[in-house]
Amino acid sequence: MTNSELLSQVGDIMWEAQGLSLQDKYDDAIIRYRDALALLGDKEVLSSYACSIYQNIGEIYWEQQSFTDAFHYINLAVKCDGGLGSWSIHLRLGQIHFEQGNMKKAQDELMRAYMGGGLSAFEEEDPKYYALIQPHVERE
Repeated sequence: MTNSELLSQVGDIMWEAQGLSLQDKYDDAIIRYRDALALLGDKEVLSSYACSIYQNIGEIYWEQQSFTDAFHYINLAVKCDGGLGSWSIHLRLGQIHFEQGNMKKAQDELMRAYMGGGLSAFEEEDPKYYALIQPHVERE
């Protein structure tokens, strides 16, 4: 199988998993995401596809308020190609740390999210997350 064919197949599985997640079939979605990871094999760590898969699994666990599992997968996402510096990944890491009571780490990750996505990164989020970093944000 060529790389192009592999990535096409992985993309199809990711699309299917996203559909399952939107139908609140979270366990089935996670299974399909893991199927996609298995296809990536050794290329997993370097792949931006793996970054998206890990982030999506983390999002499912976030929605279920399973913060330990969410942290595990979002933390894997940040280590993949395209993960470090992604404001959405840093936002979620910050929120998870916040919910786990790790305010120093939460503040650090939420500032990274702010630096990458600006105030708009927080628009649809609970205001408590922005409130943690607001005193440290420079006013324009």
